[in-house]
Amino acid sequence: MNGINWHTCRARNPQPQAAHHEHGEHLLPDTLRDFVDQQVRGTGYGTSSEYVRELRRRDQQRQQLRALLLDGAQAPATGQADARYFAGLRQRIAAKAVPPQA
Repeated sequence: MNGINWHTCRARNPQPQAAHHEHGEHLLPDTLRDFVDQQVRGTGYGTSSEYVRELRRRDQQRQQLRALLLDGAQAPATGQADARYFAGLRQRIAAKAVPPQA
């Protein structure tokens, strides 16, 4: 199915509070459905499914970043992140950079 079938959603789910996922269709309350439709129109997504997939992808990335940050916060300190550290980091990055082709 390409997109979310809002008419089916409304017929199966007349209660705005009873949103759930069923048979590959996202059942949303009217206010949330209207918000998604507005985002699709205003942000260049082709369908509501594209918008929802993007939200899921961003949420996965957010969760991965959070896990990395929590792991880093629990790791023992190995040195000081001072000006010398960042200068060395910039040098290592510049050494790996590929010059643009003309």
